[in-house]
Amino acid sequence: MSIDYSKWDKIEVSDEEESHKLNVVKLNPNQQVILGKDGYKVKESADKKVNELEDVSREWHKRILHGIVTVDSHFYSQDRYSVNFYILVNFYYKKLNLKFNETSVSLYDNEKEIMCKEFYSKIKKDESFWNWEIVNLEIDWKSLKEYSNKVNSEKLKPKLYFENKVKAKFIEVNVQKLVEITDCFVWWPKLFKDDVEEIRIVDNSEFIKVWDEAHEKFREKVSNHEKIPI
Repeated sequence: MSIDYSKWDKIEVSDEEESHKLNVVKLNPNQQVILGKDGYKVKESADKKVNELEDVSREWHKRILHGIVTVDSHFYSQDRYSVNFYILVNFYYKKLNLKFNETSVSLYDNEKEIMCKEFYSKIKKDESFWNWEIVNLEIDWKSLKEYSNKVNSEKLKPKLYFENKVKAKFIEVNVQKLVEITDCFVWWPKLFKDDVEEIRIVDNSEFIKVWDEAHEKFREKVSNHEKIPI
């Protein structure tokens, strides 16, 4: 049987002394070694990534307080008297304008309507009770959504890190709630009526307290009202 010596041509000759030397890699405290079928690789640990990120909870807390985040669309916050919300818009919209009535808001670009939404509840339609402006923000929708749930549903005070932030263009809007019954305030579980997700804004104890205060004021007004003899 003949021997095929052509395979020997592909063997690399190396210094036997060199092949026995250890290849030592010094790691930093924030590095880790990942072993795989093709060998190993050195990777920065997740802890370092978090440590390098800025906690933006202070800036964003007020933007989502008592509200909800609808990913890739809008988010809002509220108090007893007003609602503040942000609507995501495309960067190529250049001539934006908003029109309000008591129940809805319409968004236009170059006089063309691009959105019309009905509010969960009525607002004061007079121009002196609302304002808006265009803002550019860096946002991580997933992280913001998780943060909002913890703040509003679980009543926690977590930190907020944007690991995968993107630049986005928003219209920031502030409107005043319409109070149809004196001292009776409406909490919005969602911004627009066609939003799918809702949130329980206040716990039972807070709701009962607010209701009792409003009911007591109503009773006082009724008792002080002059009776008309029949």
